[in-house]
Amino acid sequence: MDNNKRELLIGVLKSGIAAIPHVGEALNEVLFEIRGRIAQKRLKDFTNSLLSPFMKKNKAKNSSI
Repeated sequence: MDNNKRELLIGVLKSGIAAIPHVGEALNEVLFEIRGRIAQKRLKDFTNSLLSPFMKKNKAKNSSI
């Protein structure tokens, strides 16, 4: 299945689940959104740890001026 069809199917499925009264949004969060948030947090943490040494050097350089 190509990527566009897969994304369309996921979107339709998410919309259908969200339409369930009272529990739809919670199910949508559990089934789809949490993985994306975890991946985004991991990427943010990695980027921050990668940039941290450069930011410390830059702060030290600016404070000595």
